[in-house]
Amino acid sequence: MVGSVDDTLSSYESWLESPMGTYVEKRLQQLLTTLAPLAGGERVLDLGCGSGRNLVFFKNQGCRVTGLEQSQALVEKARNRIGPGADIRFGDYEDLPFSDNEFD
Repeated sequence: MVGSVDDTLSSYESWLESPMGTYVEKRLQQLLTTLAPLAGGERVLDLGCGSGRNLVFFKNQGCRVTGLEQSQALVEKARNRIGPGADIRFGDYEDLPFSDNEFD
């Protein structure tokens, strides 16, 4: 039997708080800011936003963030993590509910 979304997310979040997970997350953030330098105010879309960790990072960089996730449970976790000021939606990655050129 496959574990619940909560069990999987809890294990992943625990790993991210480990020394290796912290290192990997910081390196990912460095990579993102190197490949796509942010001046603030950009509109960022995170497909498969999970519990919203990357959205928090981008929001803290001054971006306007939107997340799309296929798991309703993760949508709720992301909304709770980020709070107001983020657009987190449940949806299908192959049928995006956004206009062309809506994001930077």
